[in-house]
Amino acid sequence: MRYLIELGDSSGDGHSISENIYVNIEGAFTEEELAQNYEKNVQKLGFSFKDIADDYDRPTISSLQIEALTNAGLTFKLVKYTDDILMYLDKTTTAYQKTILLEDFNDEAATDFYFAEKEMNFESYIRIIMFFIGDGLKDFWWNFEPIRSKKLVGMGGVVHANAGYGFFGT
Repeated sequence: MRYLIELGDSSGDGHSISENIYVNIEGAFTEEELAQNYEKNVQKLGFSFKDIADDYDRPTISSLQIEALTNAGLTFKLVKYTDDILMYLDKTTTAYQKTILLEDFNDEAATDFYFAEKEMNFESYIRIIMFFIGDGLKDFWWNFEPIRSKKLVGMGGVVHANAGYGFFGT
């Protein structure tokens, strides 16, 4: 099934800046199963993807969130330019779906992984969102889908939430 993930603020009450990302979820999961699994993962981790990149013009994740998601099964890697690295990853593997690339422009910080907050790009944030929604579901698989879809995350979506507000700014 194709779904829409709405990043930013589409509420119309402020900056109202957003971008739509489309994903395709393989498997016969109902919307209720996806929403319940998301809530289960929020309870297990103690926070939601909504708590990541949630400030205007700050696409960041904290060291505590990185640690919790690492313990849950995601892999984080520090790189200089995530967009350059992404084109070399095999997007047909589970490892790709569970690898989050974090940008680090400070050479000294690259030696200390838990050095304050880290920035990420849209694609890495989408992988975090999809981890919250799909982790624990048997045979859950997804990929980016460049066509119109049903909204999965955003105002009026299966998971009704503004997400990724920190990616938008001046």
